[in-house]
Parts: sequence; structure tokens; C-alpha cells
Amino acid sequence: MLVGRCAPEIQALKRLARDHPHAVRPEVAESYRFARLNSISTLQAMQPVRRAGESLLPVAGVRYHTIAGDLHGQGGDGVVPLASAWLPGADSTRVVDRGHTLYSDPEVIAHVLGILHEERLRPCDAAATPP
Repeated sequence: MLVGRCAPEIQALKRLARDHPHAVRPEVAESYRFARLNSISTLQAMQPVRRAGESLLPVAGVRYHTIAGDLHGQGGDGVVPLASAWLPGADSTRVVDRGHTLYSDPEVIAHVLGILHEERLRPCDAAATPP
């Protein structure tokens, strides 16, 4: 219940896999059929839905930044492994010694505001416009 196994979207995927098995890619069929998609299971490096999502990011021409927590050098924020938070090709990457709620940390907030300020000052050009 905590991670969304009963969410309507997950139940719809479960019905789709049950009622139309040929419409579902084989690598995600089991995850859909048994409603095994949630915010925890999709953090696993080899989880098919995670791999599919990673293949969609980043969109060419869109600048992005990565901010991730590495609580006391544990290799992650205590919930999300650092490797799953890392997006190669980012305009900037900041790793902070914080836990999973790093979004509320004053240092992180200041960094985000700095990024937004820099982006506001950048000229708009065709290369920065998503297709």
C-alpha cells in the first residue's frame, strides 16, 4: 500500500497484461501481470521499466542538472542508490551529504535557485528548444 501497488494505473497495467498479453512487451509482462511496479522495485538497475525509462532520457537539446544525496558516503541517500540518481551528460552534477529529503535542504535549495537564475540569463536559441 505504501508504494502504490493498488494505484489505479498499476491495476490498469495488470488488466492489460491479463486481457491482452500479446500487447505487452515480454520483458515487462511479468511485472505488469503481478502488479510488481512500484517506487521501490523500479529502482533496481536491471528492472525492465527502469531500463525503458532510462532509454527515454535525456531529450536532445534540453539542458538538465543532477542533484543527488550520498548520506555519509553510503553510496546513496538511504533510499535511492547514487547510481540510479546519476544522469550522464548533465550540465552540472552536485552530490550532497544528505538523505532522501535533500529537496528541503537549504544548500540544495540555494543550488536550484542558482541554476534557475543562470538559466534565466541564458539566451534562448534553437539548440535549447526541445523538438
